[in-house]
This record gives sequence, structure tokens and C-alpha cells, in this order.
Amino acid sequence: MEEEKKKIGRPRTRPYKPGLLERELGPEHADVIAEYKAVQQAQRIANQQQESDQSPSGMLTPVAKANKASPVSGGRYKGVKPEDREEAISQMIELYNLPPIDTGNRDQLAERVAWFFNWCKDNCIRPGVEALALACGVTRGTLNRWEHGENGPDRRDVIKKAKQLIASYNEFLALKGKINPVTFIFLSKNNHGYVDRSEVNITTDLPLGDRMSADDIAQRLPDSGDDSGIIDADFKEIQSSASGVLSDNDG
Repeated sequence: MEEEKKKIGRPRTRPYKPGLLERELGPEHADVIAEYKAVQQAQRIANQQQESDQSPSGMLTPVAKANKASPVSGGRYKGVKPEDREEAISQMIELYNLPPIDTGNRDQLAERVAWFFNWCKDNCIRPGVEALALACGVTRGTLNRWEHGENGPDRRDVIKKAKQLIASYNEFLALKGKINPVTFIFLSKNNHGYVDRSEVNITTDLPLGDRMSADDIAQRLPDSGDDSGIIDADFKEIQSSASGVLSDNDG
């Protein structure tokens, strides 16, 4: 029997039916629903990636296990969520809108720096050089120039102490494993003058002692006018006899 040819017609389409969220929240919350679905989709992708890192027996592959144990790529540093971005921007805008101060006045500058660190403590924010510059109404480059003595010692002393506090805080977190090592290295090199350096000190050893100058050598030589340094010797003339025997004049 000849096989009957399948009829090709228009694909059947299902009418759109709103989901549970659409029915409960309504179309006016479409943006919230879309954001929720995007988060769920990202979570599904992350779960699929985690499953791909596992062997058929359910154990992590060696590469996945090494990455998970690594302090750099250990999966502890997730992507920034929308609410985290909103919070960070709001906090930076708060620093941006601070009233300007006379940075040439030591008291005003020190008061603003102290306020900044208290603000970081109250809001559970890691203090940083960029945020400190924003609070003072200047740039990071300006802070660095002040630190090196530009515009007087008053600014230098205030900024040096502030940057040292930030560096100490970062070091404290790094030693406790609370900060990404790459992040700590980056901040230390760019903001606190850390460098990768290996020094080789070359010293020359003189086996004969320290090198003496011409004056030292002259002082060690006996004085030419002092007879005590002259060796007294008695010389006799040697003559040869007819028999070929050598004898002196006394013989």
C-alpha cells in the first residue's frame, strides 16, 4: 500500500491565556511580572550550569571542584541584582549632593572625612578612596596630589590618615578571606602605592680588608729620616785565587 501523504496545514495555535501572575496582579504590573520572570530564567540557567559541572554520578568534575574551591572564581561573587544597583546609586547620589566645603580649611576637611567614615559604618558600606573623593567634592587624582603635599601639609596629613584607614580596613578583610584577592591587589596597587618588587642587593667583599688611601699607606711606611728602619749589613769583597778557590780579604 502506498503510504498516505500527510496533509500539511496551518499550525494549530493556542490562544494566549494570562498566567497566574497576570490574573492576580493585572496588566498594570506588567513590568514587575517581566522582571520576576527574568530572575526566574536566570536562576534556571544557573541551575543548568551547575548540573553540567557534575559528572553522571552526581559528583563535581575536577575542574568544577577546583573552580569552586578557588578564592578567586569560587562562585561567591554573584551578579549585581537590580535592587543592589538601585541602593548603590542612591548612596552615591547622597554623597554627590553633599554641600561643598572649603577643602583648604583643615577643620572642615577633617570633619567631612570623619563624617564619611561614620556614614560608611551606619550604612554598612566598605569605605573606598573613590567614595571618599566624592564626599569631599574632588577626584581621586586630587586626593593623591594632596597626599603628596600639594596645597600644604594640612591637607596632606588629613588625607594620609584617611587613606591609611581605608588600606588597613582592606587588609583586615583580605587576611580574613572576606574580600576577593584580585580586588584587594587591584585596590592596593591603584590607591595605596603597592608594587610587585624584588630587590637584589649586591655587596663587594674585599678579602684583603678595606681599601687604603695613599695617605694611609704613607703613614704605615717608615719615615725616611728615621735610621731605626734601616737594616745595617756588613759586606765583604770575594776574590778568586789561582786554584779557583773563593776567599775573602781576611783569609
